[in-house]
Amino acid sequence: MSGSAPRGQIVTLVLRALYLREMCGVDIANLLVDQGLDLSEGSVYAILRGLERAGLAIGIWVDVGIEQPRRRYYRLTPKGETAASRSSAQRQRLVTPALQVGGTGS
Repeated sequence: MSGSAPRGQIVTLVLRALYLREMCGVDIANLLVDQGLDLSEGSVYAILRGLERAGLAIGIWVDVGIEQPRRRYYRLTPKGETAASRSSAQRQRLVTPALQVGGTGS
């Protein structure tokens, strides 16, 4: 995936990232950039605030070190875990038939 992606797709990617482990916004932004998305940290934080308002994620301020700014780490709520696993299941339902159509190449 490269360039821009629809907001809903980015929200799903953020949910799936948090399903793997607790992360701060900078880590999530870097992960998405590594996957080829052109996305600002500000956009990621806007999505994270929306997930908090929706009750899908919770953020906690953490002191990460001396002379370093605090970071807000996010984790999914049970409702968020359900949403993330649902989005993964939906993706699998779309990908599996596409792979079957391709056949084995014989």
